[in-house]
Amino acid sequence: MKPFKFRLEKVLEYRRQLEEQAKMELARVLRERDLLYARVKDLEAQYDEQNTRMAEAKSMTSAELWLWRTYKERLVRELEDARFAVARIEIEVARCRKQAVERGKERKLLEKLKSTQAVKYVREQNLAEQKEFDEMATIRYQPQAV
Repeated sequence: MKPFKFRLEKVLEYRRQLEEQAKMELARVLRERDLLYARVKDLEAQYDEQNTRMAEAKSMTSAELWLWRTYKERLVRELEDARFAVARIEIEVARCRKQAVERGKERKLLEKLKSTQAVKYVREQNLAEQKEFDEMATIRYQPQAV
């Protein structure tokens, strides 16, 4: 009995590679998202710290007040930018996750086809082998003509 050969093996391997690439892209985007979340958290902490310091300040000169207000405005802008970047990266995460799932489904579909064809092949081989055995048995046990 010759071994089963899946004719679409190269396509299956290609689909596996595409799925792996999609998973790697998703992991990269998730790392980037985590960094952006950390940046937002850091900026929020800086903003809260500056507000606390301002509330605790007894008296400030106009120059100190101007510096504080300028710094606060910059923090607010950076925080808005970071939150916008988080929103953008969340869209990217969703896209990458969807693509990874699609690639996985494509690979699984081919693997299921391969499995189905392998089972069918083994069944056909067993039937052919059984047919051969039956023919040999029939020939071997035919009554001899006298």
